[in-house]
Amino acid sequence: MKNFDEVSLIKMIKDKGESELEEKVERLRLLISNITDEYIPIPSLAFQYFEEARLCYYHGAFIATIFMVHLVFEELLRNHYRVIRGQKEKLISKNKELMNVDKASFLDLIDEAKEDNYITKEESKKLHRLRKLRNRLQHTKDVPPYRINLKGSWFAQDLRIRTQIDKDAEWAINLLLTTFVSICKRWGGF
Repeated sequence: MKNFDEVSLIKMIKDKGESELEEKVERLRLLISNITDEYIPIPSLAFQYFEEARLCYYHGAFIATIFMVHLVFEELLRNHYRVIRGQKEKLISKNKELMNVDKASFLDLIDEAKEDNYITKEESKKLHRLRKLRNRLQHTKDVPPYRINLKGSWFAQDLRIRTQIDKDAEWAINLLLTTFVSICKRWGGF
């Protein structure tokens, strides 16, 4: 492994920082384009996830963005059923079995919410797409292996995979900024 002196490390950080500045400005522009002064009741944990998803996206942590967007919607749906039905109440799973709200999968929560008209058919499709996207990143047995050249720069990576993940994260953050807020407005956060 190559040893880097302090001057080289500082130069690497500055070079990378300057090249990412324009990208960060574009991401920030997207994130602030949907800010509203309007009061929107949002479950507190879902709001924390919402803020962290935005922060991950801003900093270019695209896989983390996708995971956090998933958590926002899962917590929103789970919270809805905790409030409406109570924690001990049961949901119907994809296998038509009854299950506790806190043990329901994201798939089950989406399907139940669609069935109950808590979310629209279009929102359901988008949430299923998000679920599948997150699953591909979490359950990596189906992801083909790729090699990263670590020689020379710790910034090196496979650009094709990075580009697709960037696009997926941008899609996910757009979903968050539009669909999450509309569901909360429509149903008062519950």
